[in-house]
Amino acid sequence: QPSGDGLEIFGGNRWPDACYRSLQGRVFGCRGIARDELSEVRAWVEQHGLGRTVRVPGHVEMKDSLFEETDVLAFPSHLNGPGRSVFEAAVHRIPSVLALKYRVEDVVEDGVTGIIVPERDPAALAAAFRRLADDPELRRRMGDAAREKCVVQFDPARIGAEMLGLYREVLARRASRA
Repeated sequence: QPSGDGLEIFGGNRWPDACYRSLQGRVFGCRGIARDELSEVRAWVEQHGLGRTVRVPGHVEMKDSLFEETDVLAFPSHLNGPGRSVFEAAVHRIPSVLALKYRVEDVVEDGVTGIIVPERDPAALAAAFRRLADDPELRRRMGDAAREKCVVQFDPARIGAEMLGLYREVLARRASRA
């Protein structure tokens, strides 16, 4: 998220911060089992002299006001699918840039509602951000498309009708076996 002339990076560690400060957490960290990635990112930002333009607040509760200040949501994950924040961003007309192990185009459709880049490819991630930063009209189009896709994909009436149809199908099969 741009912050004036900078960037804010939100997100926390897998476990609470206290875990990483405990003896067990430090041992896990030394063994590479549980890395304190938030502290590593903060240290990297400081080491590279980016503290004036890059802020790393860590985990925050995503509120509407935060989305109002957001132009692009980044989700460079090593998970198999997008997180909740990607869906929330789409509802708020914000395109996302995802880096996923397996390419899953549910809410984010590459080039339409956001950009999907290969996992562990910082150059591709940077290029996606550059593309969106340089083209506000593309951000708007992708954000609008993301919102529309969510409205259609998660329409309660459509989902309810599909579930009802599925239940009827299961009951009909069961009745035919009896």
